[in-house]
Amino acid sequence: MSAETTRGPGVSRPGAILAAFVRRDAIDATSYKLVLVRELASLVSTLLSVYFLSRLIDGGGATRAGSVSAQSLVRYGGDYFEFALIGTALGDYVATSLSGMSRGLRIAQTLGTLEAMLATSAPRWTIAVGSAAYRQLWSLVRVALYIVIGMALGARFEGASWGAALIALILSLLAFSAIGLLAAATVLVLKAFEPITALFTGLSWLLGGVLYPPSALPDWLAALGQALPLTHALEALRRTVLAGASLGDVWPSLVVLAAFTAVLMPIAAWAYSAAIHRIRVEGSVSHY
Repeated sequence: MSAETTRGPGVSRPGAILAAFVRRDAIDATSYKLVLVRELASLVSTLLSVYFLSRLIDGGGATRAGSVSAQSLVRYGGDYFEFALIGTALGDYVATSLSGMSRGLRIAQTLGTLEAMLATSAPRWTIAVGSAAYRQLWSLVRVALYIVIGMALGARFEGASWGAALIALILSLLAFSAIGLLAAATVLVLKAFEPITALFTGLSWLLGGVLYPPSALPDWLAALGQALPLTHALEALRRTVLAGASLGDVWPSLVVLAAFTAVLMPIAAWAYSAAIHRIRVEGSVSHY
């Protein structure tokens, strides 16, 4: 009996389906060269803005030893540029992670391809994940570019605990993906209107500590920020990358991220399945 027979038919099919989605979207993205140039220019512009802001803060003495700013940054290594660099890179990824699935499905709705995809035998989760796969991969490349360019501008990550940071990153991505799947379920039913992405992205940038420590917020806003995965993701990543913290040092943040995923992912999966069932029963799959 051959290895292919013992594996059984369709075992590798989800992987092939996801790869096909990535190829499709990569071909589409690379066919518009100016869009790629615009995205890279936007990335560099954002990073330079953060860099010059950090020079203003440092040059103005805002991080002098004993100042409030210095005290709030010391647990993250004390350097504002590195602090803001991690926040901006992860904030960029969050925006893509939250909108990737809903945006991909919305495009399929408007192009009329969603009905055809749902008519195939492909597992339903591969349609949602595949619709965002290329954007997720490209966003990870953007994060890497933030780090590389940031290092060229003077960022140093000496003593970083990369193993612990990787675990924190994986848990963060799972939590963000759960919210993204919930947004995808919403866009299937509401079509053009999808409030979850805008709500979570806006609140995350405001309360999650992207450009300033949560301790800079009023207590009641800081408490609200604790309900966002980004707050805990940034806490874990900054401490492991910038301050060399171990898993034992950041375990409270990791537990919260795991809890977010454990609670939100089943809810999002149920909502996505229910949304597909509803639009098929209503006959509104092709409506947009």
